[in-house]
Amino acid sequence: MPPRRSTTTNTTTTSRRAAPLAAVSTTTPAAAAALLLLLELAVIVGSVVAYDFSWAPPLDKIAPTHPGWTQAFLDGKNIPDLPQTAAAAGAGGRLVEAEQLRRDGYKPNDVSIANGFMDWKFCDDSLPDSAWGLGYDDGPSVNTPGLLDSLKLRKINATFFAIGSRVLGQPDVLRRAYSEGHQIGLHTWSHPHLKTLTNDQIVSEVVYGALAIKSVLGIVPKYIRPPYGEVDDRVRAVLKAMGLRVVIWAVDSTDSNVNVTVSSISAVVQSWMTQNVRKVISVEHDLKDFQASSSVIALFTLLANGRTPLPIDQCISKGDRYDDTPLAQLLSDPATLSSPVGTTKGGVVGEGSPSSASATASATGPSKSSAGAATLFERSILAAGLVAAVAGVAAF
Repeated sequence: MPPRRSTTTNTTTTSRRAAPLAAVSTTTPAAAAALLLLLELAVIVGSVVAYDFSWAPPLDKIAPTHPGWTQAFLDGKNIPDLPQTAAAAGAGGRLVEAEQLRRDGYKPNDVSIANGFMDWKFCDDSLPDSAWGLGYDDGPSVNTPGLLDSLKLRKINATFFAIGSRVLGQPDVLRRAYSEGHQIGLHTWSHPHLKTLTNDQIVSEVVYGALAIKSVLGIVPKYIRPPYGEVDDRVRAVLKAMGLRVVIWAVDSTDSNVNVTVSSISAVVQSWMTQNVRKVISVEHDLKDFQASSSVIALFTLLANGRTPLPIDQCISKGDRYDDTPLAQLLSDPATLSSPVGTTKGGVVGEGSPSSASATASATGPSKSSAGAATLFERSILAAGLVAAVAGVAAF
């Protein structure tokens, strides 16, 4: 479902055209014709790219179920009959000591069930020790472009695990990330604790999240990071039936914890370097402004300590980012959206609309200083005194 051209204009655009059109009636025919031609050219050049989100259920709510989808994925599959479990208190703030896991001989990429499914937490063993799987969750947001600026300036690609509900608000930010070579992964529709959901709900959360991304980019991600990193054998089996790869993490910057600051988050990242953590997949976030700021500082720290940040597909040496899954096959069928149970009509969001105004401004590319040494966002981090001294910051 690729982007389509909008046949309508927003009220702001209409009001701007009112005065020039009134002037046409008070000038000469030749001048009027020239003015109309200029107006038509302006409309062509400035026409908005809109996206059809009319299928969208309510934002930030658990997605409505569609039994037909569940049947398409799970019929005949061996899905463990495990109970739904309550969300763990304080879930989402865990920090796994990656090097301790290695010393103990635990291979976290080998977490599996009877059918051989695994969670990915570490980079492929064949890669150099400097390899680092760089993943950001919970966007796209108005704060993502600053992080994109830093990544682009340093020619680094990462993986952005996008929430479907956030995609509808910032489609052009997602499009920019994709166009600049970053991997786009799934992070469900509304960011629920998947272990608390029924199989029907898990399927719908994934389908609607994927549909949001496909509506903007025309592709269906093959990689998913479950919200809070919470999975069990039942959730794994459902995601495997949809053809997805599950990505967790080995180290967590703690930027989603309560009562954290940019300085405290930066200290956690620096501790990874002190412990010589290597070849891991990390989790950071790009939803809130302090998270984007701390992610940029973390990037400095990784680079200053000789790490080589990679998108997750390269970290695990797979390379197949999109499509070619039962999920992609389902979304290629126009009948997929035929009267899903409980859906509501959404709107059309595009460049120039209030909810994506900031994305429009940033989608043109990185804003950087004339010297090219740092982005404006990076300089604002230091100017604000968010962190006094972080290894690697001086290097830029």
